[in-house]
Amino acid sequence: MIKVMYSLSSVKYFFPSIYSAMESASALQFLKDKTILVTGATGFLAKVFVEKILRIQPNLKKLYLLVRAEDTKSAMKRFYNELYA
Repeated sequence: MIKVMYSLSSVKYFFPSIYSAMESASALQFLKDKTILVTGATGFLAKVFVEKILRIQPNLKKLYLLVRAEDTKSAMKRFYNELYA
């Protein structure tokens, strides 16, 4: 009997479609019904991160976006200008 053991990196290299399915399935299960806080929500990486999370797992419990500003009005203005523009 021959035992074959694959590391995650070898699966990624030899079977990219299987690795992709494994990765997305675990992310879906992990993020389901979670609460996530994103700091720097108007930055480039945060925008990409939020879009990816909402695309792969729309069943989040809550998603908090932290926006730095002087007051609530300017925070809301910055939020709409940066994220909806």
